Amino acid sequence: LPAYSIRRISRPGELDGIRISDADDGVLLFSAKESIFKCLSRFVGQFIDFRDVAVEFDTDKKTFGIRWSSVPEIQTIREEVTGYYRVEAGSVMTLAIRDVVA
Repeated sequence: LPAYSIRRISRPGELDGIRISDADDGVLLFSAKESIFKCLSRFVGQFIDFRDVAVEFDTDKKTFGIRWSSVPEIQTIREEVTGYYRVEAGSVMTLAIRDVVA
């Protein structure tokens, strides 16, 4: 992604000093946030902007989670969301799951 696009989707410092994979870090961040939004949209009931959520990555486990959110409904359930990613042959795949105890 171009630098101006990354600035539009990321929180300050969200990608500083890390190299997630050989794929473009911005594409991975975009995909991770899209997965989170799709996972949570029915629970939140409002529009979620890219900058409403800060993502953190665990490069050893190939997972991601929500570090912070400006949306109170997301902030209270952020620890229930686990994301997984895979980068293969130049493609980025992400999945976010909300672990809800029934």
